[in-house]
Amino acid sequence: MKKAKFVRKYYGRGYDRDFVYLVYEYRGYKYVVEENTAKGSEPLSWQHRNEQAQIDRLIEEQSQPAF
Repeated sequence: MKKAKFVRKYYGRGYDRDFVYLVYEYRGYKYVVEENTAKGSEPLSWQHRNEQAQIDRLIEEQSQPAF
């Protein structure tokens, strides 16, 4: 499994001011994981795993021949 490359970090404003958003690039696709600093959220490792698995499925589907 390839590693994701960190792209940037930004903070929410207004209603989502307690969120920190981390943008990563994996196999040519960008995805975002989020941390809710007020309440806690799904662990970042779970979010990474889910997002990367979704990208892997997408790439696999695109590589399948169309009938």
